[in-house]
Formats: sequence, structure tokens, C-alpha cells
Amino acid sequence: MKAAFLALVLSLGIYPAAGTVTQTDRAADLVTVQTACGHVWQFEGVEDWIPGDGCALLMSDNGTPGDVTDDVIINARYTVAP
Repeated sequence: MKAAFLALVLSLGIYPAAGTVTQTDRAADLVTVQTACGHVWQFEGVEDWIPGDGCALLMSDNGTPGDVTDDVIINARYTVAP
């Protein structure tokens, strides 16, 4: 059952990523996150985020496997910094 679910999720181009909040812009309501491999992502909703917070991201490959430059964040959650 778990293997089938994982296969379905991967076939949809959904994957997890972890990063650290590097910047928050309250005026623009943007949170900037950098992953360990250096990719930088932004999402809306500053709320209680502060630089240094750990962030678990649920990502979509946007239909272009292998091209991370157009991937999008589906969901972001607080976590322990990586």
C-alpha cells in the first residue's frame, strides 16, 4: 500500500524538500527559503516565520522532471532547521 502511494506521488511529480528561512519581507508578505543544495524558493505568508527557521516544503516539478528552475511550492511547514 505504501509503495503504491509513493509511486503515485512520484508519478505526479511531487517531492519533499527541506530548507532554512533566509529572509522574510513583511511588506511583500514573502518568505525566502534556501535548501542545502543552494536552491532558493519563495512563498507568500510571512506569519511567524523568521530567518533561521527550518522549513519542510512539498514541491511540484511543474511537469518538467529534471528542470528544478520552474518547480513550485505546494505547501510549507515549520520544522527543525536542516
